[in-house]
Order: sequence, then C-alpha cells, then structure tokens
Amino acid sequence: MALDESYGDRQSFFDQEALYDGQSILGNFSNETREAPFGAVGVVGRGPSFMCEASDVDSDPAGHTLVFDDTTYTVIRGEPDGTGMARLILEAV
Repeated sequence: MALDESYGDRQSFFDQEALYDGQSILGNFSNETREAPFGAVGVVGRGPSFMCEASDVDSDPAGHTLVFDDTTYTVIRGEPDGTGMARLILEAV
C-alpha cells in the first residue's frame, strides 16, 4: 500500500535545501560516523551524506554534484532504501 503524502508532509521531514546539479531539492544532510570493514578490525570515519526522495535524483547519481551550505560535493553513490528515499554518499570537492 502506497503512502499518501503531500509536498508539505515531505517538507516537514526534509527541512534542508540543497542543489543537485543546479536543481533545488529537499533532504537532510548528515556528517555521521561510519565504520568500514578492514581486515579483522573496522575503520571508523566521518562521511557526509544527504537523504532525499529518490525521485529527486537520477537512478544512478554517482558523479553528480550536490551543493549544501556553500560546500560542493560529488555524489559517490546512491543508496535507495526501497521506500522512495535515497541516501547520497558524498565527498567534498
């Protein structure tokens, strides 16, 4: 069953604006701690990401540009979650 949500509903959840290839999109920026496997131990690091509606970005957003808070990022990969949202994994340019 599909959720019936309005632009206002999404705007109340996604409260930050970014430019994706020059187009304004709403989402949530994060610079959270992430752990990546590396041999028997993991490597912990911080990495920027932007959660948004999957329909606002290309199905393969890798290589596209996202500008948030006056910082330009390259999208490393997109991680769709199957519910219509996608997390863009970013790298500062």
